[in-house]
Formats: sequence, C-alpha cells, structure tokens
Amino acid sequence: MNNVSRRNLAKGAAWAAPVVISTSAIPAYAASPSDVCSSTSPTTSINWANFVRNTPVTAQGSTRHSGSVTTNDGKAVLTITHVSSTGPSLSNSQNLITNKNVAGTVTWSSYSGLSNYLFFQSLRSGTNGYTGGNQKSTITMSFSAPVTGFTFTIGDVDQGSTASGGPWQDVFTASSSLKGVATSAPIASGGATISANATTTTFTANRNSLDPRSSAGNVTLSFPKPVDTITLTWANGSNRTGAQDFVIGGPTTLNVCSTR
Repeated sequence: MNNVSRRNLAKGAAWAAPVVISTSAIPAYAASPSDVCSSTSPTTSINWANFVRNTPVTAQGSTRHSGSVTTNDGKAVLTITHVSSTGPSLSNSQNLITNKNVAGTVTWSSYSGLSNYLFFQSLRSGTNGYTGGNQKSTITMSFSAPVTGFTFTIGDVDQGSTASGGPWQDVFTASSSLKGVATSAPIASGGATISANATTTTFTANRNSLDPRSSAGNVTLSFPKPVDTITLTWANGSNRTGAQDFVIGGPTTLNVCSTR
C-alpha cells in the first residue's frame, strides 16, 4: 500500500501548479528604461526664438496658453501648455513669447542674464477679470519622443513687498514622467531655497525684488534620466496676490532617445 501524506500531496501540487506572471500593471517604459533610450542622438539644444505660440493674443486675462518648438536637430517637438488654476490670471500678450516687450516697443535682448528665453507672466489681483486668491499655474512640457539629459534654467525667481509691486513670492515644484510613470526628482541648483523628495523638487524664492537683468534668482534644472513629460507648477507663496514674471531658457540641452 502506497501511503501518501497530505503534506507530500500539497508539495506535489505546488510543484505542478503553473505560475502566471501578470505584466498588465507594468508600463512598457518603466519595465526597462534602456528599451526606451537604447541609444541617443548627439547632444542638441532648443532655440526659444523658434517657439511658436498657437493661442491668439487678445484681451488680457486668460486661463490657458500653448505652443511648441522643435529641437535644433529636428528629432523631437516640445509642446508647452501654461494653464491657470485660479481663474483668468494669465497675461495674454506676455505669455509664451520669446522676448519681453516693454510699453510695446522695447525688446529685452536679455532677461535674468539669459539671451535665449521664453517669457511667462501672471496678473496682479483685480486686473483684467482676475479677482485674487492664492495664484497658481501649471506648465506642462511634453516631448514627442523621450529625451535624456534635459537641462534648462528658470530665471527671475524672487519675492517682493507691496511697496515694490508685490506682494509676491515665487514657489515652484518640478517633476517628470516617462509614459505616465513618475521618474526621479530633477536636480536643481541656484538662487533659491531648494528641497526634494523621491520624485519632486521644490524651490522657493529667497531673493528680494531682483532687477530683471539679474541672474541672482536663476535656478537650473537637470533631468538625467529619460523623460517625455515635465510638470512645472508656479504658485504665489503665503497667499500673496501680486503680479509676477519668470522665464525659461539659458543653455537648453538634451539628447533625443532612440527606441529599440
């Protein structure tokens, strides 16, 4: 008589049972970044003077602007969308333009020490339909192909009092993703108070009322890993409601990825 114990029977069943591994929850890019960026093009850059805004310039007070620019090697298109989450607090004439116009006549060839830049502007409380509150806007930067080593500078990160046109305080957060999956926090350096966790970098203005030509409030962001989307939020800290400007620019370098 062949005696088979329950324990041995269970062991045998365990060896015999097929193993099913589900991959439905693993995004393709996240599974292997090397598949996304198995090789890269030579280092290229972005010339912000080539940026084309696709929203019209009409009356002040808007909630959304967008446009795009092609990398200098022609291998990727960067689309940028600037959206206000606090009502019509964005300037129409001064958002996503490549040089800041003063009084409609003077072009600033350099802003925050950057000669190649894209300009952003929020409105003061009570102007052009904006009624106030803790201002906040989101800039989404979407690439048509994954890129790596993306580096750019944010200029004019500062704060001010009522007497100097405020009150305002620039507070930025920056994060990135690849195919919808969060990537590691960008590396930041420069003239602000900087902190970071695993996926998000925050930098808060600590310089007062900088001259627009000063580079003292510039913060450089670097994304060493492959990304296809960058999310940058701007907020007016401490419930301040003054108008404020900032720029994105500087030596903007990157490598466009080639997939397998």
